[in-house]
Amino acid sequence: MNGLAALALVSVPLSAAPALAQYGPTWSDAELLPGVRTVLHYGVHALDDGGAMTFVGEAPPTAGGFPDELVVTRYDRDGGIEWRAREPITPFIPFPGFGPAEPTLDVRGDGTSAFAVSSGDDLQVLVFGPDGAVRWRTILQATRTAYYLTAVRPFVDAGGEVVLATRESRAFFDWTTDAELMAIERFDASGASVYRVESLGRQLEAFMGTPSGDALIVSNDSASPFAPWFREIRRYDRAGNVVSMANQAGDSQLLNAMYDPRTDGVLFVTQGAAAGGGTSLEVEVYSATGSPLATGAFGTSSFGTLGSAIDVASGIAYFGGIDGTFGEVVGYDLGANEVVSALFSGANAVTVIGLRPGGGLVTLESRSTGAHVAAVSATGVRLSSTSIAPLDQAPELTQAYAAGADGRFWFAEARSRVLGSGVPSSRHVDQWVEGVAGTEYCSSPANSTGSPGHLVARGSDVATENRITLAADSLPPFQLALFLGSQTQGLTPGVGGGQGTLCLGGAIGRYVAPGQARPIEPDGRTSLEIDLTEIPTPTGFIALAAGQTWNFQLWHRDANPSGTSNLTNGVQVMLQ
Repeated sequence: MNGLAALALVSVPLSAAPALAQYGPTWSDAELLPGVRTVLHYGVHALDDGGAMTFVGEAPPTAGGFPDELVVTRYDRDGGIEWRAREPITPFIPFPGFGPAEPTLDVRGDGTSAFAVSSGDDLQVLVFGPDGAVRWRTILQATRTAYYLTAVRPFVDAGGEVVLATRESRAFFDWTTDAELMAIERFDASGASVYRVESLGRQLEAFMGTPSGDALIVSNDSASPFAPWFREIRRYDRAGNVVSMANQAGDSQLLNAMYDPRTDGVLFVTQGAAAGGGTSLEVEVYSATGSPLATGAFGTSSFGTLGSAIDVASGIAYFGGIDGTFGEVVGYDLGANEVVSALFSGANAVTVIGLRPGGGLVTLESRSTGAHVAAVSATGVRLSSTSIAPLDQAPELTQAYAAGADGRFWFAEARSRVLGSGVPSSRHVDQWVEGVAGTEYCSSPANSTGSPGHLVARGSDVATENRITLAADSLPPFQLALFLGSQTQGLTPGVGGGQGTLCLGGAIGRYVAPGQARPIEPDGRTSLEIDLTEIPTPTGFIALAAGQTWNFQLWHRDANPSGTSNLTNGVQVMLQ
């Protein structure tokens, strides 16, 4: 077991943890792709407006199995597709020895994004605006004969400029000092090159941008093939000038590196040989000027990191990973330079996805039964764990996930068809929200699906958080759906000559603003995030506050067997 246990281990069974509702799905977008041979998920990213973007590579049967088209989709907070863009890309084709740079991307909160893919000899870069239009694209060649582009990291700054960090490698097992070439290149919003800086002999380890648009790069270097390696941190300003630098001697392995918003510097975890034998893990923090601020013991055994996050308010950095054969989440106090919490979850691996509203983490657990989204408290207590996908280690399956600042979680999968199986390629993305904000009451008869429509309120019942999503399932696909609300409950069977029971009374408001009343999804689901400051009533909008209670229900059209209507159960929300 890791030495973390001797420092501060908190391992609480789920049954002993504070009560908290599980995650639940609010919307899903799924599609079969019969004309696609290969489909790969490159990523899903949270946006500032509560929506998300997905990046998927597709290849038709004639493309040799490697994606030659990029499909980018932007979803609104309720799962509606705002736009979908399709652009040709250079096929990413691995080859023996070392492969070209794998496709990578960076997405800003407004949806501006940069995607980079390499075939080895060249590098293709596409930059999308928030509206889905391609702002610019370019193809970059390896700058030296017999070199291959083996790593690339893009960063999009607040002004829409793009910075690329690349690594070119001459040949596999070539240890001479000029076998590696690292470069930083900045492009303006139109795609014109602003500067390019090259460093011969350095191996790119990590790259990140800062809010001011500076670029932070971490690399390994050596004065000669047989000299000791040292780690170097460089900070480039928007003009390409090196404004700070720091060197770290030794041959430790970099496990994790991230931008530290507290110091405007960089934080990373390294693993190396301990003085008395064995393994030493350390957390190191550097300032914006390259000055070392802190170095602390992280542990004494092998630990593979999977995702990280910094809670600026508490000054705690969280790392997910694998400690031997167990998944683990570690909390490290950057002020005290010590581990303050460690949760051994029982999973095979734990990935830190992001921070939870109100404190703690959103994590993804890889278990023998499949993937679980789990909530972890700030002190390392596992609050809940919800199964989101069964175990599937098929090579034709790729997955991606992300978490938003408001607690939303997205899980995306892409599955390529297996030749001869008769099962087409497919892709889907699901949004999950933590917590149940309301209490179900009343019920309606079964609709044409054979089951009654089911409505829940997910999110938080704290009025000031304004985070409630109404989510319904077991509904007839493609039929029109309309959410209703009232301060008063009721019980009226067969309302309006339909088959449902109206569970509302008094003054009933309807959600009929553009995009709110819409057809039910193909999987029989629909959802709506409500704004507690704009609750519709027959006489206008009102704002709800703590201490108030409101009731909701979903009405929908149906054919059962002829044209009719039905309703779901009712849900009561008591605001805190």
